[in-house]
Amino acid sequence: MHATKTVSSLEPGWAPPLRQNMAGLSPAVWTVTVATMLAAFWPVWVWYLRRLNDGSDEPWGLLALAVTGYAVWQNRAILRPDRRAFAVGTVSLAVYALGFASLPPLIRAMLALLATGMAMGLRVLPVAVWGMLALSLPVISSAQFYAGWPLRLTTAVGTEGVLNGFGLEVVRSGAELRWRDATVGVDPPCSGIRMLWIGLFVHFLLAVRHRLTCRTLAWLTPLVITGVVGANIARASLLFFRESGRVDLPEWTHPGVGAAVFLGFVGGLARLHGALERRESPCHPGGGGGEGSMSRREAKVLVLVAVWAGLVPFFRTETIARSASADFPGWPADWEGAPLVAESLSPRESEFERNFPGRIGVFHTADTSAGASRRLICRWVTHPTRKLHSSADCFRAGGFTAEEPDRGHREDEKRFVIFHPDLGRFRVREFIFDSAEPRHRWTEVSEWFWDATFHRGTAGPWLAITIIETAPEK
Repeated sequence: MHATKTVSSLEPGWAPPLRQNMAGLSPAVWTVTVATMLAAFWPVWVWYLRRLNDGSDEPWGLLALAVTGYAVWQNRAILRPDRRAFAVGTVSLAVYALGFASLPPLIRAMLALLATGMAMGLRVLPVAVWGMLALSLPVISSAQFYAGWPLRLTTAVGTEGVLNGFGLEVVRSGAELRWRDATVGVDPPCSGIRMLWIGLFVHFLLAVRHRLTCRTLAWLTPLVITGVVGANIARASLLFFRESGRVDLPEWTHPGVGAAVFLGFVGGLARLHGALERRESPCHPGGGGGEGSMSRREAKVLVLVAVWAGLVPFFRTETIARSASADFPGWPADWEGAPLVAESLSPRESEFERNFPGRIGVFHTADTSAGASRRLICRWVTHPTRKLHSSADCFRAGGFTAEEPDRGHREDEKRFVIFHPDLGRFRVREFIFDSAEPRHRWTEVSEWFWDATFHRGTAGPWLAITIIETAPEK
């Protein structure tokens, strides 16, 4: 009697010969089905490539995509799209097509990955592959927009508790910590969005390697997120001693502390995943099985729905929510005592304004007293929107590098320095205020978004101001 290696014991690198009746379909029919779905989602791939090159996001998603591709290639012979995959793929395509005009691009991309992955038969792979696919999308800037401020606030609250536990009597104001005469801010790079992405990447990578089940991931993933937040609080607490001047440490200790804390977290995570693999049986590649293979007829239906979804963008445009022109109060005539001179919008700015819930104006001043000219970018916004993002994203898209935070700190505005090899160095100031109550200001877009969404002391419209001034060379 010869021993037979069961599907459930497949190692990631083991690939049996290609089945001739792949999932009940011939290889040709399966290839046409997948290719048609990839073509149907052409707006998603165009958006994806633009996001990778517009400076608003980190291209780390390519790493997650490469890992997913490797896992798919290693297990290509067991890909088995079944009837459940047909049902999920069809529904995803229909939702994509019907909601194309109103769904955000990121949601469209998620639907595209779900539908295409199901058609390819990825349901037979460890469930963590789907988490890796989600990370392959350009999600960091979106996460910064929506979760940046809540995560900074959570980090500041936790750090305040830890430091007060050591008897320092630290007082928190928003995302800033005050101790005696020192003020230390929990800035965006320390807020943990990137750390959260990398933590989830390592988590899903280990989960694919150890083939953890869906049930395990359901409780382990929230635990990993909580662990990242805890590690970030530990990092901020340790750095407070240096940044407040209580302990004199060299400059390299700032990134060094962060790296040490994160490496400790990753080490613990790896041990936990290894222990869980020993406690449970591997994830069954059949995804539960029993649904039956996708038939040739179902594949044809999927192709027809995909063709429909691919044609929808040619006949429908995105819904643009804008207020009537009569509601617009007009731009300010001067700024900080200097008259404003309007400039024409560039073609790119004009295109962006067409999909913007409000108006965009560009001005410059001739400040003879300071001997320099300032440029202002004004954005009048009628309701909370993802389209109002930090000006740093725009500068990165234009080839600028954000060098450092400007040390001329003011609580009511955000300051940083940018550099371009051909244009030079500039000092940037930005803030958002309620047009009905100008004293009510925000320095973080994420904080403004949540206050505006839940009407916490503001009803709008709002005015976002970005001031660009020439900065002296180093």
